Amino acid sequence: MAKKSSKGSRGSKGSRDSKGSKGSKGKGSSSKGGKGSGGRRSSKKNSSGKVYGGPKYTPRHTDCFFLLLFICFLVGMVVVSIVAVRKGDINRLIRGRDMYGNLCGVKNNGDGRNTLDHTSRGVLIFPNPVRLSVSYCAERCPCTKDSPCPNVDFSNPDYSRLLCPYQRDGSPVYAGGPSNPSHIVTFNTDGKCYWWFNTREIINRCIPTGSEFFVSPNSNSTTSADSSNIDNLRDQTTKILGDVNQTKYWLFLLAGVALVLGFVWLIMLTHFAGFFVWTTIVLIFLASLGVTIFLGLEYKEDRDEQQKLEAQGRGQDVTNSEKAQKTTLMVLAVIAGIITMVILVLICFFFNRIKVAVRLIKEAAKAVGEMKLIILFPLVTLFFLIAVLIYGIAFWLILGTVADDVNDSDGNWKGTKSDRTLQGMQVYFVFGIFWLVAFVLAATEMTFARTFVRWYYAPKGKKAGSGGKAQGVGSCTVWRSWGTVMWYHLGTVAFGSFIIAVVMMIRAVIWFIQRNLEKYKGNDFVDKLLKCLGCCFAYVQRFLEFINRNAYIVTAMIGIGFCGACKRAYHLLTSNAVLLIAVSGVAEFLLFLGKLFITVSVVIVAVLIFRSDDELNYWAIPVILAALIAYAVATAFLSLFSIAISTIFLCFCNDIEYATINGKGEDEVWPHVSPSLDKFISEFKGASPEAKMVDAK
Repeated sequence: MAKKSSKGSRGSKGSRDSKGSKGSKGKGSSSKGGKGSGGRRSSKKNSSGKVYGGPKYTPRHTDCFFLLLFICFLVGMVVVSIVAVRKGDINRLIRGRDMYGNLCGVKNNGDGRNTLDHTSRGVLIFPNPVRLSVSYCAERCPCTKDSPCPNVDFSNPDYSRLLCPYQRDGSPVYAGGPSNPSHIVTFNTDGKCYWWFNTREIINRCIPTGSEFFVSPNSNSTTSADSSNIDNLRDQTTKILGDVNQTKYWLFLLAGVALVLGFVWLIMLTHFAGFFVWTTIVLIFLASLGVTIFLGLEYKEDRDEQQKLEAQGRGQDVTNSEKAQKTTLMVLAVIAGIITMVILVLICFFFNRIKVAVRLIKEAAKAVGEMKLIILFPLVTLFFLIAVLIYGIAFWLILGTVADDVNDSDGNWKGTKSDRTLQGMQVYFVFGIFWLVAFVLAATEMTFARTFVRWYYAPKGKKAGSGGKAQGVGSCTVWRSWGTVMWYHLGTVAFGSFIIAVVMMIRAVIWFIQRNLEKYKGNDFVDKLLKCLGCCFAYVQRFLEFINRNAYIVTAMIGIGFCGACKRAYHLLTSNAVLLIAVSGVAEFLLFLGKLFITVSVVIVAVLIFRSDDELNYWAIPVILAALIAYAVATAFLSLFSIAISTIFLCFCNDIEYATINGKGEDEVWPHVSPSLDKFISEFKGASPEAKMVDAK
């Protein structure tokens, strides 16, 4: 029986935000666990005995130093942005520059020979859109929606409609204009003119809207396909784009169907998660056993046949290949048998853990199902991510215009060059964007963690017909949790996201060095070493993201800083390592099944819709797009479910540790424990403090 704590000490009311929630009335006593018990626990006396409502959440500002550091860094980014606007030439972005360094739409009076008058030429054209180094200014875009390009007649081209850049001094590349096929890159690699293509004017650039260009990015020449193949490929691509445009509203609708199917999958998990898991485990074992028996029988048949021939004195009739086949079958049968035995041992060893894992996943599915509007919160995350990316891209480009022009000895424009100060500002700005992106994602994770912590420790209705629903939580809980994170825990978010940003910056530096080595054909050994380092740091980032997520959950649970939360999360995870493996394996399997269920269901609906549409040229293309959209929606939706599983798991481990250290008396009430978990936790009454590992029975 657990020891009762001293009277008169003040107990908590469970896991609550700063305002708290109503708890049970009456005098109470608090139980304190040991070092790993998660701090002070809430426990109150009433007529029926002691009440435990979860660990005490203490609302306090965490990791304030890193929050101040983050704010100072943001101020630095604002300063860099102001410097970029003041010293940069925004006309380079708005108007564009041709391949000779002249601005479009103005009269150029620049250094060297960049002095062309482009007052009447306000748009920038890239005649070879896959080779952006070739560009020139023009009065208007060649072909638009209102004035589309005519079909290309390769046997008798319309030379007046070709796209031909001018020379450095502004004179035509061909006096009098192009007049023969040798002037066109399709027929001559030394040609200067290009086929026309449909475009749309965006920020004074002629952006291609069709597929009428087929030019190698490494040269001016076209691909080796002949004219008829190019014409056929253009026609097919145009039809595909038309099919996509015609079915775009159906694709949006199918994305909504995928979201609805996500909730259907959660409902299925609450009822059939155990069936899915155990059926799959049994099928895997039976399949392994079947393969073992099959290989054993095949080996026995070959062995008996060869022994029979040897008994008849016809051993020489057995070929070497038949002997090798018998040996191979024996080896495969032994390997299959070992694998079958390993699977059987693992099933026996993880049997109890898998039962607990299934229960926890059902709880996570139930949590998401009871707070349905939580799926709208990622839209807030998406808004901030888009804002960060727009800000980052815009001011990164403006910062690039601060670079000075570089001319050759003849005064011809060669490009731009950044000095060390500008390069330092660019590195600073890139790291800031990485930090901002990681910050937004970390804040979202902690908000979800706080939401699911509140759900887990909320009292569960145990009356008939209540279904064990959590009381005091609902669709607005995520917004209250967001407010809690914004007010108290932004420092912890800044700390964790800073670590991720550092790793992202290291990976970016490795990629930059590797790219320059490829560009200048550097050392092959160094290139492979950098690829290996990039792969290693990718796994380091994934590991740190796992640690950060669990640290955010602990912060959301008891309100401590990042380092303390990491230590506490590490303790809970290592103390329940076997259960962690079981939960992770079962969760990954069910998440995979969920993605498969949603994607396949949407594909079936898409086939039924698009296959009967006679106006579509290739109905398989919209079906493929629908499958990709469904998979993306399923991945985003189930990532939320993954956070719910991680949070419920850590909360459960915290309860198990409390029950292990303090025991759970028969008269003790845990109102936050759902009926499906109450019986399991009750088995820990009187457990010894030395018990460390969760062992479900």
